[in-house]
Amino acid sequence: MKRIVERDLQVDETPVLVSSDNMQGVAVQGADGRSLGHVDHVMIDKRAGRLAYVVLAYGGVLGIGERLYPLPFEALAYDRAIDGYRAVVTRDDVEGAPHSLADEGRWSDPDWRRKIDLHFALPPLRADA
Repeated sequence: MKRIVERDLQVDETPVLVSSDNMQGVAVQGADGRSLGHVDHVMIDKRAGRLAYVVLAYGGVLGIGERLYPLPFEALAYDRAIDGYRAVVTRDDVEGAPHSLADEGRWSDPDWRRKIDLHFALPPLRADA
């Protein structure tokens, strides 16, 4: 049974914190200065209690045919100059990464998540993830 919790906490940004609500739609730029799309959503590792992936939406027209590219959160840093995130990877790196169409769900497949981590040369979150 879900608990209903009254929302009395502020969800605005602070100099060091950002609400997940405020991340959606934020532009992401690659290390080469080219657009990588925008933040569609984030994936949280609920066992480790940390942000695991930022899922970028890229391509398509008006949201139709958009591809979702999961990018490990460690590959991003907020950049005030562009009022968005700058990635340590390029568009070519992201376009070659495992991805899905907006209507596909692959997060339950641990092999797919391992492919993402290996593509970006990061250790997997967990062997059983």
